Amino acid sequence: MFDVQHWLESLPPIAVYLLVGGVIGVESMGVPLPGEIVLVSSALLAATGVVEPEWVATAAATGAIVGDSIGYAVGRRGGRPLLARLGRRSHRRDRR
Repeated sequence: MFDVQHWLESLPPIAVYLLVGGVIGVESMGVPLPGEIVLVSSALLAATGVVEPEWVATAAATGAIVGDSIGYAVGRRGGRPLLARLGRRSHRRDRR
C-alpha cells in the first residue's frame, strides 16, 4: 500500500514550500484547488520536524498575496467582457 506520509517526508523541504505556495497562489486566483488541505498537511509535516513552520507560513502567505494580485489584475483588465466571453464558450459546450 502506498503511504502518503512517507512519500511527503521523502520530498526535499523546498519542494514542500513551493507546493504550498503554488497551490495557495492558484487557489487565490479563483481556481478551485484544495489549498486548506495542502496547508494543513504541510503544518502536520512541520509538527513532525520535516519542514520548518516559519517557511510554510511564509510560502502560504506569499502564494496568497501573489495569487490575489494576479486575480485582481486579470479581473481589472478583463472584467465583465472576459467573463462574458468565457461564459459564451462554456455555453456552447453545453449545447453539444
